[in-house]
Amino acid sequence: MPAPEFLIKAERKKLRELRAIASSLDSPNLGEMYTAAGKLMTLQCGKSLLPKAMSLLDKGDETLRRLVYRSAGRNVYGKYIPELFEWMKRINPAEREQVLQVVEESFRTIGSPFSRQEVDAWINVLSNIGHEHQATVFGIMALLGDAGFKWAKKRIKNNIETISIGTIAKLGEFPPNVRTKLVRVAIGEATKRKPDLLPYLCEITDKSSLKYLRSFLESGNWQDRIHVARAIGRVGITSSKGIVMDIVADPDWRVKQELIESIDISRSNLSNVMKILSYMVADSHSRVRGQADRTILLLGCEPCKDMDLETQRVKLEKQFRTQLLRAAPKNRDIDSRWLGIEIDDHPIPILNESSDEPAGISLIDISSKTTEEKAVESPKSDLLAALLKAKEKAVLKEPIIPDVVEEVIVDDIEMSLPATEKFMQVLKKLSGKSGRGVSLDRIKREASSLEMSEEEVDEALGQLEKDGIVYRSSRGTIKRVDIEL
Repeated sequence: MPAPEFLIKAERKKLRELRAIASSLDSPNLGEMYTAAGKLMTLQCGKSLLPKAMSLLDKGDETLRRLVYRSAGRNVYGKYIPELFEWMKRINPAEREQVLQVVEESFRTIGSPFSRQEVDAWINVLSNIGHEHQATVFGIMALLGDAGFKWAKKRIKNNIETISIGTIAKLGEFPPNVRTKLVRVAIGEATKRKPDLLPYLCEITDKSSLKYLRSFLESGNWQDRIHVARAIGRVGITSSKGIVMDIVADPDWRVKQELIESIDISRSNLSNVMKILSYMVADSHSRVRGQADRTILLLGCEPCKDMDLETQRVKLEKQFRTQLLRAAPKNRDIDSRWLGIEIDDHPIPILNESSDEPAGISLIDISSKTTEEKAVESPKSDLLAALLKAKEKAVLKEPIIPDVVEEVIVDDIEMSLPATEKFMQVLKKLSGKSGRGVSLDRIKREASSLEMSEEEVDEALGQLEKDGIVYRSSRGTIKRVDIEL
């Protein structure tokens, strides 16, 4: 049965377009030639002109050559695959990377080969390409089915030392049924031979592969454990056992604080989050407790997975009412009106002089009193006298550097020193030979000239306190431990 007339006309029209493009590729007019090469890149039936594109790979015109290489990469198949990659050895790595990216995009949008022979041909040529294209090659392998997965697994297991950061990100593009296996292999090998990959492996972990990060908890330092804690929070708290509880029980407060800060509430289960927070609100470190209080307050504004907000608030108030009331005035950026309390912008009360209630007295009031006022006999004057006597007895037991002092020169401190070392240098200069106590505000002002932020100063102070190098006195000042520095 002959084909319908309209199909014959459509086929003839498309053939005329293909002949026109093929003819224009040989045109002496550069504009016409470049236009034809651009059309060839976007042509749906570009495989029909693949032999023509392959014949132009050795053209001297650089613009035409780049367009033709990309067209060939988009449409190459069968016996042309090894031929194209042989030609690609003659171009620079940047152009070669562009061709490989076109191949990856073509596989992703049009479809990857499914015949075993075709897949083997791709794996063979991609295995022998330069290391600088590793990330893109892994991206292509993610689209080549089981054979691509086996190739990637073998490469990671045998050559983890040469796996790049960009390649780790590409592991997340493999199908879910094999991605977990690849991540498990990568984490296992990286723990033993390349621990620097941990932060990037944490970025591609999900609920199914999170448990494999436990090896870093056992062998890593507190910085490594912080990355693990961030990954756990990012995927959401859906369990209160296993690796989650390992972080909750971590001896370093920074690891626990990172877990609380990183929790994705929308992905978490309320009961499990509340169980974890019940441990955190009783932690020995004030920062952990403060962050736990803030997270509890946040839970009153954002519902957990499969949870109604009103029901969630009822449960929070039942278990954490004390923490909610404590967190509300300290976290004014979070809406706490649902608690049914009013948080004043200025929480310091104004005393009403006409009130019969006894007014509070400060030491400033005492210092401003004259001798005549002190002579007045009244219950209030007796209270003033008692407070004044207490003030006189409160003699400073340690010298404190006042806020207004002569500017200390810190230009001789190296900017490249670690934060803790710069902190100690500043403290040493401010305290002098006598080892006087120095206020934290004073240290922060001097440290700012060394490009240290307040957060970095606080973190350095926390580390030095933990190591027993400095301590806070009863006056709240910072002093060095009596050891040789």
